[in-house]
Amino acid sequence: MNKELFKSAIATVFRRKGKTLLSEDEFVYAVSMELRWFNPSAARRLLENAKRYGLVTIRQGGITPSFSLEDRDLKPVVSPPSELAEEETDIVSTVVSELSSKLNIPRNELLAQINRLKREKNIET
Repeated sequence: MNKELFKSAIATVFRRKGKTLLSEDEFVYAVSMELRWFNPSAARRLLENAKRYGLVTIRQGGITPSFSLEDRDLKPVVSPPSELAEEETDIVSTVVSELSSKLNIPRNELLAQINRLKREKNIET
């Protein structure tokens, strides 16, 4: 999955709403009804994938991007590819995503910590 395209899609939603904090329902509504990218269930999967990849964080009862919306490299997305809203099937990715979400640690940082422990302990997965 192209992470920059994914970031751009998430940025497009927040920019369109003009906010940096949205409820999950606001996000799903914006993706499905306002932007007409996906149906509501696929829009919810898009949100779950954004959490899984550490592109949004949970704060004050809502979600916020974990990156700067001011980044000029993030171009507006007109129609994102459907794979952004596909379900994750890899069990390792699912477990890492859940840990990342529950521990409130960005996915890439969690993976770095796991990989460091694997090296230190000489563990194979």
